[in-house]
Amino acid sequence: MISMLILLVFFSLSILIFIIDNYIILISLILIDLIILFLLQVNFHKIMNVLYKNMLFILFIFLCNLLFLNLDIAFLTALRLFLAINFTYTISVLLPISKISEGFYYLFYPLKLFKINIKNISLIISISLAFIPILINEAKDIKNSLINKGFNFNIKNVITKPHIFLITYFNNIFDRIDELEKALIIKGYE
Repeated sequence: MISMLILLVFFSLSILIFIIDNYIILISLILIDLIILFLLQVNFHKIMNVLYKNMLFILFIFLCNLLFLNLDIAFLTALRLFLAINFTYTISVLLPISKISEGFYYLFYPLKLFKINIKNISLIISISLAFIPILINEAKDIKNSLINKGFNFNIKNVITKPHIFLITYFNNIFDRIDELEKALIIKGYE
C-alpha cells in the first residue's frame, strides 16, 4: 500500500513539473529530491553517473529549444527534463521492481469492476521493468564482441552497416524473450 502512495506522489509530481512555470518551485523540487536521495544514503557518484549519462540528451533538447524558441523556454524545458530524470532515479532507488509492481496492482484495483485481470497487468509491468537492464547489458556485450572482432563503431559504420549490430541484438533479445516465456509457462502464467 505504501508503494501505491509513493507511485501516486511520483505521478503527480511528474505531471506538476511540466505544468509549473516558476523557477523557484522547480529548483526547490530539485533540492527536495536531492534531500530524499541523501536521506536514502545513495552514493553521490551513482547520482552523478545517472545525471551525466542523461546530460547529453538534456543538452540536445536545450539546444533544439534554443534554436527554435527562446532561452527562457529552453532553460525551463531542460530543468523539467532534469527533474523528471532525477525523480525517476529516486523512485528506482526507493522501490524495488516487486514493490513497483505491487503499487501498480493497487493503483489498478478499481479496474476489477470491469473484470480486468490486474494481476496480469502488474506482472507485465514488472517483467518490462526487469527486462530493461537485460536489454542494456545485451547491447554492451554485443558492442564489446564486435569491437573485439575489429568492427569500428563510428558514425559511418553505424549508419551504413546497422545490420551487423541489429541482427545480433534482436536475435539475442528474442532468445531471451523465448526463455522468459517458457519460464512463465512453467510457473503457471498463461
